[in-house]
Amino acid sequence: MSAALSTRLIRADDATHDLLGHALYPTPAVVERLLQMHADDFPDPSERKVFRAILSVVADGDEPDLVTVGAKLPAMRDFLHTLVDTRGTASNAGQYVALAQDATLRRQLVTACLKTQEMLAETNGTPAAELVKRCRDLYDLPSSGPEEPRAVTAVALDALEFPHHERVALYAGPGDIFDLAGKPKKGKTTFILYGVKALLAGESFLDMPTHRCAVVYLTEQTRRSFQRKLR
Repeated sequence: MSAALSTRLIRADDATHDLLGHALYPTPAVVERLLQMHADDFPDPSERKVFRAILSVVADGDEPDLVTVGAKLPAMRDFLHTLVDTRGTASNAGQYVALAQDATLRRQLVTACLKTQEMLAETNGTPAAELVKRCRDLYDLPSSGPEEPRAVTAVALDALEFPHHERVALYAGPGDIFDLAGKPKKGKTTFILYGVKALLAGESFLDMPTHRCAVVYLTEQTRRSFQRKLR
C-alpha cells in the first residue's frame, strides 16, 4: 500500500473526541447529532466502544453521562473522564459531525480503490463477464439481471414506444449495471456527477432517496477537467 493511497491518516480524531466528550458531559444537542453517526465514523477502537456504549444507554431510555456510560465501560473510566475534560466548543458539533463523516467516506473510497486496484492487477486479460462477477464477489454485491447480455438491434429500438420522461422511474440497486446513452454534450456526465454527489452526501436524487456511500469514479477525462465538473 503506497503512502499516497492509504486510509491510515484519514481521520478526524479531534472532532470525534470532542463529540464524545460533550455527549458524556452531557450536552443534549450534541447527543442528538451523535445519534446521526455510525460506528465506522470512529476509527479509534476506544472511541468506538464509547460511541456504542452511548447508543446502548440511549436505547435503555437513559441519558448518557459519565455515570451511565461508565457503568457499561468500567475499565475505561479514566478514558471517559479524559474525553470530558478535554472537550472543545459544543457549538461546533455540527461541523465535527461533518468532518467525521467526510473522513469515513474518504476511508471507504480509498479502501474500495485499493481493493479494485489489487483485483485488476490479478485479473489482467480476464474476460469482462468474469471481471463483473469478481467485482460483485469482492464487494459482496448480489447478482442481478440476466446472466448473459441481451442483444437489441437498432430497428427493434426504433419500433419501441417510450413513456414521457416525466413518467420514467430510475432505480439502481446494489450490484446493478446500466448504460446511460445520449448525444455528445447533452449532459450525461453532469447527470452522473449530480448522482455521485447525492450518494456521497446521502441526499435525494431525482426526488428519490439514496444511501450515503463511497463512490469509485473511473474516467478518461483529465484531472483538471474532472475537478472543474465537480465544483
